[in-house]
Amino acid sequence: MTRIHIWRHGQTDHNAQLRVQGTVDVPLNERGLEQARVGAAALGQFKVRKIVTSPLLRAAATATALTEVTGIAAENESLLRERAYGSWEGLTHDEILAAHPEQFKRWLAGYDPEGVGVETRAAVGERFVQAVVRHVLEPGATDVVLVCHGGIAVAGMVALLGQDPSNSPWFGPLDNCRWATMQLRSGGAWRINEFNVGA
Repeated sequence: MTRIHIWRHGQTDHNAQLRVQGTVDVPLNERGLEQARVGAAALGQFKVRKIVTSPLLRAAATATALTEVTGIAAENESLLRERAYGSWEGLTHDEILAAHPEQFKRWLAGYDPEGVGVETRAAVGERFVQAVVRHVLEPGATDVVLVCHGGIAVAGMVALLGQDPSNSPWFGPLDNCRWATMQLRSGGAWRINEFNVGA
């Protein structure tokens, strides 16, 4: 049985301030470090065979907490970096709403904002699928933990389910340091076993 656990990183100051992070390399704050330790203890109960992480600081530090529990070194994978949010990166939700109200509403509704340099959900989902093919679909790669970010986690799950990530308003976000578990069924189809689970 092939399972993946898609684990979002712990909290950062940007998260706490409702700032869009994207590719901005923000470290975990104290709460995020504690979330990572607690989450790692829970995820460590699975028979983890492999840990793959986004190279961004907040994800890598979260993965390190799981390495300390399992003894398995995390592998960096740039395909798992967060969705790029263009001119919105570093801004608060209120600042974005004031500057781009219609595009912000589209984003919150699950659609791609246009004209502000935001990477499309389809492109993000495709990156995630490529990472799964590279690291998960290989002999013995069961119970793989993919440590990444909220945007790519949801777009990637939708893409794995064979749906279009650019139009997916029915999926809520993964909260900080929570995870989703997906299982590869016979015939090659993925299903969701759990979503937004935490310690």
